[in-house]
Amino acid sequence: MIADPHAADPPVGLKRKLMALPFVMVGGWQSWWHSRRWRRFLEGLPAILFAGLVLVPSMSSRFMNSNRLTDRYKVAVNDAIARDDPVTADVYMRKLLRLEAMDPKIRYAMAYVAGHQGDVRRESRLLTELASSEHGHPRAHLWMAKQIAAGKTTWTDEETDKLVGHLQAAIHSPSPPAEAHVMLGQVYLRREDYPAALVHLEAALPQSPELHLTIGQVYLILDDAQRAHGELQRAARHFEQRVETDVNDVDAIVSWALACRLQEEVSEAQAILLQGLEHQPNDPRLRRFLASNYVDESDQLMQSPLQHFAQRLQLLEKALQYAPNYPPALSRLATFFALKGDLGEQARMKLKETLAAGKATATVHLILGTQSVAKGDMKAAALHFEQAHELNPKMPVLLNNFAWLLASQDEPELDRALELVNRALKIQPAEPRIRETRGQIYAKQGHWRKALSDLEFALPTMVGNRELHQTLATVYHNLGDAELAVEHERRANGDAVQR
Repeated sequence: MIADPHAADPPVGLKRKLMALPFVMVGGWQSWWHSRRWRRFLEGLPAILFAGLVLVPSMSSRFMNSNRLTDRYKVAVNDAIARDDPVTADVYMRKLLRLEAMDPKIRYAMAYVAGHQGDVRRESRLLTELASSEHGHPRAHLWMAKQIAAGKTTWTDEETDKLVGHLQAAIHSPSPPAEAHVMLGQVYLRREDYPAALVHLEAALPQSPELHLTIGQVYLILDDAQRAHGELQRAARHFEQRVETDVNDVDAIVSWALACRLQEEVSEAQAILLQGLEHQPNDPRLRRFLASNYVDESDQLMQSPLQHFAQRLQLLEKALQYAPNYPPALSRLATFFALKGDLGEQARMKLKETLAAGKATATVHLILGTQSVAKGDMKAAALHFEQAHELNPKMPVLLNNFAWLLASQDEPELDRALELVNRALKIQPAEPRIRETRGQIYAKQGHWRKALSDLEFALPTMVGNRELHQTLATVYHNLGDAELAVEHERRANGDAVQR
């Protein structure tokens, strides 16, 4: 029966028995003590002592082993994360959960595994909790910083403060992620706080030797030529080694060339890029960076608009050969016939002199042909493009412009135009404006699906181009899609940008 706490006091007799119980127990103990045969007890004492020596350390060792096991599991989890092995990390994490469920390292491992299992919501919750707690995890803070910075080129003051706060928390840990130092360096570079940027960029150097290039650029800004030279040399050696390991490492090729270019080793930079193009002939980064080198070299010859005229034209021609429609090269060319007054007249006279002396390059004819198109003189334009084509049949911008002219004249030569534009696309297969030209030719030939493929490819970089929208309207109409035809017709008639 369960005792009722509200029941009456026990009877007096029971009280006496309860009060006497301690004395009875003591008396019983004394009786037992005096009745023992102590000789046998003394004989068994070594065994008792041995048992104590074994059992007590054994019990404490369970706690010690538990701690050691926890450490082993943590090491195993960290190693698995470092190897990007979420399966192994999950196994050891579950074992750790039985021992230390609230440890920040374990909770970070839980987030890591959740992310690799596709449970983005759980990953986000765990990392947000970790980054918000007093005892967070450095990589949780790094994750939060990435969330703040993701997809943004500028940040508000509040966002910047939060970003810096999380990155500072990430680096003030026993094993700070190098990436946190890199991000902090980038934040300070945006603020133009170059000394603070250098502190963090240099801290990340052991794990990220490619930062020698950025650090060298910072020292150039600070007018510390000696340190800049040392950093750029180290950067060049690093990227050269990467290219030796993988000749298709385009990032390393471009960075190596840039390190040389910043040391004014222009020829070396161009040789590196040309060698890279032997392995990656259509890579747009290599082509545009090589074009920018030729434009820079042309600019260095520009003490006055007409000095080194022929040499500058040759360099710009090379630039356009590797990067058709490269804006800096085209803008330099435009200056030759857009100059006003005496200088403009001298430039045009210089072009004519070059032409009359039989020294005209393809670029000269390209300039004159483009100028003729602007004036509406298609006959003169065709003449110059033809001459340019004979001098350099591998200049994509020329092939494209000539093809456009042949397809747009009163009596179009569509077959030849298609042949020219296809040759241009063999050199530059991903150039949107060349694809647009071919799409226009296909549309004139009535090849609607081929036209659609090329025109849609060009559309993202030419939104608002009236001619493109008008042709797309025609294409969709002939393919039976009236809704899209009307939409492109509306855009062609709207406030769009002219070709």
